[in-house]
Amino acid sequence: MWPTDIPYAIAFSALFFATFGSLEWGTRRFRWSPNYTRRIAHVLSGVLVLIDYFFISPIVFVLLVGGSTVLIGLSQWFQFARSIHNVSRRTYGEVLLSVGYLVAYAVNSAPEVFVPSVLVIMFADSLAGIATDLRGQTRHGVAGTVVFAVVSLVILLTATTVPWYTAIAIALSLTVVERVSLWGSDNVTIPAAAAVALTLFQS
Repeated sequence: MWPTDIPYAIAFSALFFATFGSLEWGTRRFRWSPNYTRRIAHVLSGVLVLIDYFFISPIVFVLLVGGSTVLIGLSQWFQFARSIHNVSRRTYGEVLLSVGYLVAYAVNSAPEVFVPSVLVIMFADSLAGIATDLRGQTRHGVAGTVVFAVVSLVILLTATTVPWYTAIAIALSLTVVERVSLWGSDNVTIPAAAAVALTLFQS
């Protein structure tokens, strides 16, 4: 660990615990629905990852994200965090999310690839999940699928340099990947597939 990374690592670790601790407190104190606190945690984790990505060295970034994977895995095993674990469907998505970040980073850590890959899993997947929850479904139906495709396309058109027709093809491909990924594995397959596609087609 570089000495200059130490203050950032401490600050970002504290921010991680404060963020998820606040969601857990709200869930226990005010009975916030885990279906929604989980979506909020999904987006906030992406925000934290991007902050880490831009401010700390690669090795510390990998250590911090890997450490969060271990912590969330332990939390799921012992059912500590109701805000992200207490949902009715079978899923390992909360543990796999940080794994997905690491896989995308391993595929291509360049900002023009990694950042859009994170944005897709942050926003397209979360908003599709909210659309699904609002309809009382446990898996993305037509509404969730459409939301995922549209949000993915918007991200690709605004955060990458791929041509519009390539962006459409990638967005549709990611939508198919999301549909066939079970038990929260889309949190790995989506950022990984996005990173591969952008590595191949980003100009």
